[in-house]
Amino acid sequence: MESKINFTAFGKNDIRGIYGQDITEELFFYTGKAFVKFIENKENTPVKNIWIAVARDARNHSYSLSKSLVKGILSAGANVLD
Repeated sequence: MESKINFTAFGKNDIRGIYGQDITEELFFYTGKAFVKFIENKENTPVKNIWIAVARDARNHSYSLSKSLVKGILSAGANVLD
Protein backbone atom coordinates (compact mmCIF):
# COMPACT_ATOMS: atom_id res chain seq x y z
CA MET A 1 0.00 0.00 0.00
CA GLU A 2 1.42 3.35 -1.01
CA SER A 3 1.37 5.98 1.71
CA LYS A 4 -0.19 9.35 0.94
CA ILE A 5 1.36 11.16 3.88
CA ASN A 6 2.55 14.68 3.16
CA PHE A 7 5.41 15.28 5.58
CA THR A 8 5.50 18.98 4.70
CA ALA A 9 2.34 19.31 6.82
CA PHE A 10 4.57 19.12 9.91
CA GLY A 11 5.59 22.57 11.08
CA LYS A 12 7.77 23.60 13.96
CA ASN A 13 4.97 23.34 16.55
CA ASP A 14 1.94 21.99 14.74
CA ILE A 15 0.43 20.25 11.72
CA ARG A 16 -1.00 22.53 9.03
CA GLY A 17 -2.38 22.22 5.57
CA ILE A 18 -5.46 21.61 3.48
CA TYR A 19 -7.79 18.87 4.68
CA GLY A 20 -7.87 16.01 2.22
CA GLN A 21 -4.55 16.98 0.67
CA ASP A 22 -1.95 17.72 3.34
CA ILE A 23 -4.08 16.74 6.34
CA THR A 24 -5.54 13.23 6.17
CA GLU A 25 -6.86 10.56 8.48
CA GLU A 26 -3.83 8.42 7.58
CA LEU A 27 -1.48 11.21 8.71
CA PHE A 28 -3.28 11.47 12.05
CA PHE A 29 -3.32 7.68 12.56
CA TYR A 30 0.44 7.41 12.13
CA THR A 31 1.04 10.58 14.14
CA GLY A 32 -0.83 8.96 17.04
CA LYS A 33 1.29 5.81 16.81
CA ALA A 34 4.52 7.80 16.60
CA PHE A 35 3.57 10.05 19.51
CA VAL A 36 3.04 7.03 21.75
CA LYS A 37 6.48 5.69 20.80
CA PHE A 38 8.02 9.12 21.47
CA ILE A 39 6.44 9.31 24.96
CA GLU A 40 7.36 5.71 25.71
CA ASN A 41 11.03 6.39 24.91
CA LYS A 42 11.21 9.86 26.45
CA GLU A 43 9.57 8.90 29.74
CA ASN A 44 10.98 5.36 29.82
CA THR A 45 7.60 4.03 30.88
CA PRO A 46 5.58 1.00 29.82
CA VAL A 47 3.17 1.89 27.04
CA LYS A 48 0.23 0.52 29.04
CA ASN A 49 0.82 3.32 31.59
CA ILE A 50 0.63 6.11 29.04
CA TRP A 51 -2.52 8.23 28.96
CA ILE A 52 -3.06 10.83 26.22
CA ALA A 53 -5.86 13.40 26.15
CA VAL A 54 -7.33 14.16 22.72
CA ALA A 55 -9.46 17.21 21.92
CA ARG A 56 -10.78 18.79 18.73
CA ASP A 57 -12.29 21.98 17.44
CA ALA A 58 -15.64 22.51 15.71
CA ARG A 59 -14.53 22.15 12.09
CA ASN A 60 -16.44 19.55 10.08
CA HIS A 61 -13.45 17.26 9.58
CA SER A 62 -12.18 17.43 13.18
CA TYR A 63 -14.14 14.38 14.34
CA SER A 64 -12.77 12.07 11.65
CA LEU A 65 -9.21 13.31 12.25
CA SER A 66 -9.42 12.87 16.02
CA LYS A 67 -11.00 9.44 15.53
CA SER A 68 -7.99 8.41 13.41
CA LEU A 69 -5.58 9.88 15.96
CA VAL A 70 -7.27 7.88 18.73
CA LYS A 71 -7.08 4.69 16.64
CA GLY A 72 -3.35 5.25 16.15
CA ILE A 73 -2.76 5.84 19.85
CA LEU A 74 -4.77 2.78 20.86
CA SER A 75 -3.09 0.60 18.22
CA ALA A 76 0.26 1.48 19.81
CA GLY A 77 -1.02 0.26 23.19
CA ALA A 78 -1.55 3.55 25.04
CA ASN A 79 -4.73 4.82 26.67
CA VAL A 80 -6.88 7.73 25.51
CA LEU A 81 -9.04 10.28 27.24
CA ASP A 82 -11.19 11.72 24.46
